Amino acid sequence: MQNNYQIKRPSLYIVGTPIGNLLDFTMRAKLTLSYVDCILAEDTRKSRILLDFYQIKTNIRSFHNWNEKKNAGIIAENIKTKKLAYALISDAGMPQISDPGFILVKRCIEMSIGVIAIPGPSALTAAVSLSDLPLNKFVFEGFLSRRKDKLLKELANLEHETRGMIFFEAPHRILGFLKCLQKVFGPDRYIIVARELTKVFETCYRGTVKEVELHLKKSPNECKGEFTLIVSGRQGYKDSSVEIERWLAILLNHNMNIKNARSVLKEFGVFKRNLIYESTLKKG
Repeated sequence: MQNNYQIKRPSLYIVGTPIGNLLDFTMRAKLTLSYVDCILAEDTRKSRILLDFYQIKTNIRSFHNWNEKKNAGIIAENIKTKKLAYALISDAGMPQISDPGFILVKRCIEMSIGVIAIPGPSALTAAVSLSDLPLNKFVFEGFLSRRKDKLLKELANLEHETRGMIFFEAPHRILGFLKCLQKVFGPDRYIIVARELTKVFETCYRGTVKEVELHLKKSPNECKGEFTLIVSGRQGYKDSSVEIERWLAILLNHNMNIKNARSVLKEFGVFKRNLIYESTLKKG
């Protein structure tokens, strides 16, 4: 089988890698990484663990968010002129999903270099498969802002989303993220929080935002690891003055003045302007 496996040149292969369990690695991915001319890795130290496990000896180079813009054009030119095959991998899962790769892929396409996907594991699809929510349609948001004020604004922009929403979050920010969810979506919104997917301590929490937050607060050890969150969409929201006043309270409590709060609500386009004006007059 290996002798019949052919690598196309010039080309860029986008290769999925395990998100935790090293055994979640396809034969096609293994053969591709074994036969390309070079592997571009987000973190060469982490990727070396996988490559050593499968005895892959291909040359590996660092390629991450900090050097992608500078090096993408050089790499694409090298692939094109020397008729090489490169593979792009991330620390875990599929490249380009909350990981670097967009600039390089775009540059290769512009230069008529073949871009080939080698599908693999993804925390996004793994979490969806564990969901007890209808997710035939959903919104993927990945990592939101680390700054609380920006995070609240980004969540507020999604508050009336009726489809399920999927987020990634780091262990040291998970409790803060859940607090912000409660402020914007309310404490009773149903969520699914998947931790350490495919790993030894894989856990899935289901319940309201408040229930999950309280559980994690009581169990600090369970705040470790990477998190994938699925938040249920909102059903049947009402364009009412009561709802506007709730939003205004959220914005004003975070040091936003009346004028800016009014502009934010208008920008979202989910409330009637006369209701916004009447509500801000009351607050003023």
